[in-house]
Amino acid sequence: MSGVLPDLLETDEPATLHRVMQATIGHGLKQRYEVQRDLPHELFVLLMQMNSRKQKPRNVPKPGR
Repeated sequence: MSGVLPDLLETDEPATLHRVMQATIGHGLKQRYEVQRDLPHELFVLLMQMNSRKQKPRNVPKPGR
């Protein structure tokens, strides 16, 4: 757990009990489970579809017209 506290000390915010608990749990989960680096193709396609919908301007009528 030595890697947890240095991460908390690098920020300008005070180390609250909640933040220490979050960092400790996160550190433990990272050690126990391997983080998947590759995104499955189906999820990649869904993300691309969501991003394209966000970028398209919507034809929303303006109030008063």
